[in-house]
Amino acid sequence: MSQSTSLPEWNLSSLYQSMEDPKIDSDLSQVEKDIKAFAKAYKGQITSLNAKDLVTCLNTYQDIVTVIRKLGCFGMLIYRQCMTDSARSGLNQKIQERINAASQDLVFFSLELNQIEDQSLNNFYDQEPDLKNLKPWFNDIRAFRPYQLSEAEEGILHMLNPFANENWERLHNESLAGLTFTYLDRENVTISEVMHDFSATKKEIRQAANHAFSQEIRKILPINCLALNTIAKQKAVIDTKRGFKKPIQSRNMANQVEDEVVEALITTVQKNYQNLSHRYYGLKAKILGYQKMPYWERSAPLNFGADKTYSWDEACSLVWQAYNDFSPEMSAIVQKFYDHNWIDAKLRPGKDNGAFSMQTIPAANPFILVNFKGSVRDVATLAHELGHGVHQYLSNSQGILLMDTPLTVAETASVFGEMLTFKSMYQSATDANLKKSLLASKIEDMLNTVVRQIAFCDFERRVHDLRKEKELSPDDFKAIWQQVQAESLGDAIETQDSDYENYWSYISHFYHTPFYVYAYSFGDCLVNALYTCYEQGHPNFQEKYIDLLKAGGSKRYDELLKPFDLNPKDPKFWQMGLDLVSSLIDQFDGLVTNNG
Repeated sequence: MSQSTSLPEWNLSSLYQSMEDPKIDSDLSQVEKDIKAFAKAYKGQITSLNAKDLVTCLNTYQDIVTVIRKLGCFGMLIYRQCMTDSARSGLNQKIQERINAASQDLVFFSLELNQIEDQSLNNFYDQEPDLKNLKPWFNDIRAFRPYQLSEAEEGILHMLNPFANENWERLHNESLAGLTFTYLDRENVTISEVMHDFSATKKEIRQAANHAFSQEIRKILPINCLALNTIAKQKAVIDTKRGFKKPIQSRNMANQVEDEVVEALITTVQKNYQNLSHRYYGLKAKILGYQKMPYWERSAPLNFGADKTYSWDEACSLVWQAYNDFSPEMSAIVQKFYDHNWIDAKLRPGKDNGAFSMQTIPAANPFILVNFKGSVRDVATLAHELGHGVHQYLSNSQGILLMDTPLTVAETASVFGEMLTFKSMYQSATDANLKKSLLASKIEDMLNTVVRQIAFCDFERRVHDLRKEKELSPDDFKAIWQQVQAESLGDAIETQDSDYENYWSYISHFYHTPFYVYAYSFGDCLVNALYTCYEQGHPNFQEKYIDLLKAGGSKRYDELLKPFDLNPKDPKFWQMGLDLVSSLIDQFDGLVTNNG
């Protein structure tokens, strides 16, 4: 594979050439006109269309949605590169507001589609293959029929969304991105850098970084308390109006997963807290010489003297090789991300401090954001996001309406990619201490994905339930946070430290996608079951797995797993996924106990 000499930044030219590209304004103007024309031609007419006319209508709609998405993705990507830059945030906001205003005239479409009689639609499927191919998309829309409001009410919610929802998220993001940190002999440290120091090799750096982080996020605590209170209350009002009985229900529907399946996942993980996180962190505390670890030691690296860091080229090569050993088709796609600068890995002030892969439009490509500093965890993050990227690249073949996957399935390829990379690195390691270090890092990544995310979900459930009764004070948030952290982490970690009490406030998913977080645990357990199948030599595994990725949103999660003889509706399914985590802890315990 080709080599690079520095951390890459995005080349967004598959969308637009630059922020000044005149095509942005011309596309905005044209799509506004196209939406008007679409509404004029079809509003009030959908139920009277025949099958052929409905195909024509949907083709026009897909063209409009493609341009909307192209514009929206470009604006968001530019913004995420530097969220404190007014030109970037201004462009993104302009795009969002104009698109939102124009697409007000599209609100009627899904409402009228849901007025088509079931039998008529079934007849249309028989008459037109293009409609039959979109049956999963129609099913998703029609699943929300019981919760739809009137066109006037839906229109009001649509108009308010950028201001009532997205601006609270933006306030949180920009407040957080604007923080700088001072500790030890360092000044003006960015949020990505300070969070990287949570797992620094030196104890005094970990402690100082966490303390500095705590002091700075405390300064914006009133903003985050107000934002989350407002988001939770608004959700409660809308959920009540729509008829959802629980705050998590609408997210489950969007994820195309039954309430009882999600509840089984959450309950099973919570029952395993003691066997997983409590047991592992007890071992870690003992290794680090603590009876009870301070909270800031949770992410301390267990290097065992093997303090390994990786250059960008080394990380890219490791991940590529892991994917290539599994499937040359997948590694060829990974190479495209490297070759065409579809990854932004450079650390910059104001940059989004997280990591993501954004699917854009079928004619373009996904874009990955990471903040790379060379740790084992950074290699795992690259493998994770490239899993998303490969998944998104392959699912583009489904077209604009079916290429997106529900959050639960979206984590499949990312977590699987992490596992492939870990296994490759672990098996090739010859140093015993490096093996222990890699195993500890992998276990902690899995606990962060499974246990920590379910604890986050538990925090959200308690916050949203209490918000129905009153506005939460900082002390309310603190009490809920400390309780769920104590329950999930166990007695080996001090979770009641005043420096740790506001760490809930930086977790962006709480603000932009309530109840997103359980999808990580869902995906990890699902992948653990899949990976067990792979290791056991399930026939034609790679071919079936790539078909799963190509399916995008055209199949539900249970359909996708049928070729592997897996049934996620079986209560034992989730325990099977957790047993893999437990087996790695057993392996780690044995290595540490026997080898010191």
